[in-house]
Amino acid sequence: MIKCNSEYTLEDGHLEIPTAGSLSKPKELVYIQALKIMSQFSVKKRVTRNIALTPGKGVTCPSFKFIGADNFQIIGINAISHANLPKKKNMKRFQLSIEVKYDLLYSDGFNKLVQTDMAIFNISLNNVYCPDSSIKCYTRGLWNAAARETTSCGPIIEVEALAEEFGDVLSPCTGALILDVGVFFSIRFERYVQLLVPTYGSFPEQISTKESFMYLS
Repeated sequence: MIKCNSEYTLEDGHLEIPTAGSLSKPKELVYIQALKIMSQFSVKKRVTRNIALTPGKGVTCPSFKFIGADNFQIIGINAISHANLPKKKNMKRFQLSIEVKYDLLYSDGFNKLVQTDMAIFNISLNNVYCPDSSIKCYTRGLWNAAARETTSCGPIIEVEALAEEFGDVLSPCTGALILDVGVFFSIRFERYVQLLVPTYGSFPEQISTKESFMYLS
């Protein structure tokens, strides 16, 4: 007999529930898949970009003025390499490449313009807890999101970011722009795990009370 918690016990393959309760016995035990965060990291990175701003059509003598950067988006996450750490079970080292796209807002003296630019951030992470898994996953197209990627060793890498530009140097005549882009990354390594749960074969009846709602079978 395996005691699951203060009320449920598993005996001879059957989940036993106290008869004093209002819940009926489950019909069977089934496995479900759930996404679990295995490791999480916060990383600050900065890159310097050298950009040539383009004047509007027909402008021959521009006078550039940089306004700012906006609309930051993560468009690519690549696991360049990964390796097991010696003498550390289930721990790995990852080398990531994250591509960020953003819009440059500026003026050529006559027109307000927008130009798209991209920056690549290379990030090394040590001591990533990432055990190997043999679970067969049914993803239902989750990987269409730009800020999610799978790796060859199994985990899902999900990235959120907060970015800003600073330290800009601009040549008003040529449009040569030197720009620092700083990003705060939140990086999560996730994996599907299997959970054993009871099933009852029907949706519980909804009973309304003055204080709350209870779901009973």
